[in-house]
Amino acid sequence: MNLPSFENVSDIVFYHAERQPEAPALIMGRETLSYAQYARLVAQATVYLGERGLKQGDRVGLSMVNSLEHSILLLALLRIGATPIELSIDLDRAGFAALVTRYQMAATFTDIGGPSSNAPLALQIGLGWRAELATLQGDRRCAASGDEIFMISLSSGSTGIQKGVVVSHAQRLRRMQVYAETEPYWRPEAPLPVILAAAPNNGLITHFFPVQLMMGGVCILLPLYRRLIDLARECASWGEVICPMPPGLALEMLAFATPGEKLFPEMAALVMAGQPLAAHHKLALLEQLTPRVYDVYGSSGYGLVSMIGASEQAEHAESVGRIIMHPGVEVEFLGPDGQPVPASTGGQMRMRGPTMAQGFFHAEDNSRGTERFLDGWYYPGDVARVDEQGYLVLLGRLADAIRLGNRTIYPGEVESVITRHPDVLDAAVVSRPVPGGSAELCGFIVARPGANRHAIATHCRKQLPAEKQPKYLIYLDRMPVSPGGKLDRPALRAMPVSLPAPL
Repeated sequence: MNLPSFENVSDIVFYHAERQPEAPALIMGRETLSYAQYARLVAQATVYLGERGLKQGDRVGLSMVNSLEHSILLLALLRIGATPIELSIDLDRAGFAALVTRYQMAATFTDIGGPSSNAPLALQIGLGWRAELATLQGDRRCAASGDEIFMISLSSGSTGIQKGVVVSHAQRLRRMQVYAETEPYWRPEAPLPVILAAAPNNGLITHFFPVQLMMGGVCILLPLYRRLIDLARECASWGEVICPMPPGLALEMLAFATPGEKLFPEMAALVMAGQPLAAHHKLALLEQLTPRVYDVYGSSGYGLVSMIGASEQAEHAESVGRIIMHPGVEVEFLGPDGQPVPASTGGQMRMRGPTMAQGFFHAEDNSRGTERFLDGWYYPGDVARVDEQGYLVLLGRLADAIRLGNRTIYPGEVESVITRHPDVLDAAVVSRPVPGGSAELCGFIVARPGANRHAIATHCRKQLPAEKQPKYLIYLDRMPVSPGGKLDRPALRAMPVSLPAPL
């Protein structure tokens, strides 16, 4: 893309406001904001923030649903050089307060009725907020370079309280350029609309939102839906769009697909990231939702690592694509002794390059979990290998590895077998202490109504080798999730349950 060099992420909106002022930037329900309107509101919001004492370097929490107001505030905070932190709207009061304290937030913004805040400045944004902005004039963009202003992305929370990854504007802008040049569904000459259906703190949204603005395309903001079928209808109604969607949500959409038909036949790209999908699940999405499914692998600590397109998935559904190399990038695989091994052998991954984050806001977070920044490298905590055709295959996460005696089992290899049974909607495997003091493999299952549990148990016994068979199968209505929306394995390990008869 031939764009000018930006120092502040918010500059992309002002660039397009001059270049194509009437082009739509944001759509929410019946309201559309053009790039000129969006830029004007962001500038007015910088004055609003400044009048409340917020300045460069202040950490500010945003706990808001998808909305025009949220999108304006986010860009305004970036523009004044403050450090925005997206907070899940599903946090309970204690979890919200703990994050405000841990990150010493100068302010929080919530929707009306949102959680009470212990920040020095706590504001709730209502429907009249934009009328208040209309009385303000000016633009308080900070003069700092892109290496001097930051944003913080929170981890999924699977290792306890969420860890904060610090990324500068310069690093974010470099990532955006890599995304735009690598991912084939971006069309700079005529960008397709992007539907933002997940919560604003979701990693997919923080990935897609600024890239779409950089393209000069329109973002369609969808509200929370009480019924999933209404979300499916909304996504289908937009036709040829790019739709980032958490993998778990995509799998739930399968319930609405009609045999022999695609649920989203016109969708230009259904893009997933955040958690690995079993190969048979990817193939089901290709067959029942859309033939244009893309699987993206990356992290807030590094950015985009790999991507697999729709045309490759039929042959390489177990993979997350080829590693994306660009100037300055290094990717290595480490053996048990911490030394590099051939990519085909596989091991713990580490990487470094110009898109790598600054590190964790709290240095001690490097000792919590297996994701860490060390000696100029980023360790995502994943174990992987590269197959003979050059495709990256994720084997599992070190933090999830189950060690029983001399065996190491990665849950995904067991879960992918269990979920092949047609009555199983979701499955998770963890090690839990059982009566007698030993630890055993336990499988948690979300099943279809009326599922034949005996048949599921038989399937596990027949399809899994003895050493990988769960000792117990425990049925849940739904899986617990972390504040970041990922499967909460620690909760499964600690959940009080009555153990059924052994498998």
